[in-house]
Amino acid sequence: MAWSISAWAMAVFCACTVTTSVQAQFGLDKVKVDVNKAKETKVEVDFTKEKDRHVDQQRERSRSTENNRSNTSSQHTSGAQTANDGEPGIADLDWSSQPFPPAVAWYSLLGDDCLRLDPVAGTMQLHGMQIGFLPTRYKDGKPVDYFTGSKRSASLIWAYVTRRGAPNDIVGRYYFDASPHDLPFYDMKMKFLVSETGPYSEGAYDLLFYVGGKHIYTFPFEISKLTTDDPYASVKTLYFLEGAWEDWGRAEFNSGGDFLFSFYCQDRSFNIKNQSNVNMYRHLQAQMRLYKGKQLLGMKDVIEANYKDIKWFDYRLTNTEWKLISNPFWGIPGLPSAKDRSGQNYLMKEDMGDGDYTVEIKHRDPETKKEWTDVYSFTMKNGRFLPDPLADRKQNSNTLTFVEQGPTMTYVRKKRK
Repeated sequence: MAWSISAWAMAVFCACTVTTSVQAQFGLDKVKVDVNKAKETKVEVDFTKEKDRHVDQQRERSRSTENNRSNTSSQHTSGAQTANDGEPGIADLDWSSQPFPPAVAWYSLLGDDCLRLDPVAGTMQLHGMQIGFLPTRYKDGKPVDYFTGSKRSASLIWAYVTRRGAPNDIVGRYYFDASPHDLPFYDMKMKFLVSETGPYSEGAYDLLFYVGGKHIYTFPFEISKLTTDDPYASVKTLYFLEGAWEDWGRAEFNSGGDFLFSFYCQDRSFNIKNQSNVNMYRHLQAQMRLYKGKQLLGMKDVIEANYKDIKWFDYRLTNTEWKLISNPFWGIPGLPSAKDRSGQNYLMKEDMGDGDYTVEIKHRDPETKKEWTDVYSFTMKNGRFLPDPLADRKQNSNTLTFVEQGPTMTYVRKKRK
């Protein structure tokens, strides 16, 4: 009998020790011990229920964190803020906390994969955009967090797509979080679950951006379409984006000082494989020349025998998608940057003094033999590209049309034919 009591006491002691250990390791506060069977030193733990309760606690903590973010944002805003389908309100942002108003960066807006139009469904998503000069604090001095959780009503950055000429006809709604990139620029991330991405039909549209309820920029674009009555075609209609890509090029110096010029291109055809693979490729050829005044200064690709004569280079168009084609230039012999190098050399910043410049791009379709020429012009002063009037804050104080090109890139208009 003495042995049984001792064994029973030892079993209860072990059970309590196991209970404490399990509680400490798993955060459990409910461990079932069958005292009647303690003599057999068996401990039964309802792990399934406790695991479910532990997961529920984690989810609750996650919801609490998101609600705290939303509540922090809502404390500084007015208007509809309580439901996921409610629109954001007006935020009490301190607009004086940045030297300039917020601006969407054009180098991202015109990027290869920013305005992502589904050419079959007609829906559009917005990816990879950057925005600069977001206010850093509220009027009460508290810092602004642009990561606002999943609720659309808590968003501080959003955009509407409206039909041109009908600003109240909203056909698309996009809501964003933002996180610092290279300040003063932030990366914008679309909230997929609460955004409304179309579908869109053929027509002219405006993409209106808002920060804290303030309209900061309008980007106009068009959607065109191609149709076919081929009964065997897997797709009867394709949609295409049109807009600033067709009217602008880009000039810059890279980190090594080489001059680069870029242009945008897109193919529009029914050259597709099937409804799931419409982004087929087509190859064209081009020659690029740079003139300072009337003097030839550089070329893209030259015949190495004399470094003077130009040759055609190949580039690739993607059906339904805008792509950026960037190229350096070979400088003509005798330029300042060539003094320490022999043979063929890139055109450098030191080779380009003040003056007026023209980039001439001659295109050729190797299949049809059709040729056409695009011309872009820019001016340099004090070693810098002069901005287009739309990108010059001294000349353009209208934030709704201002072209934010960043500190190193310059957007250059294509001459109208």
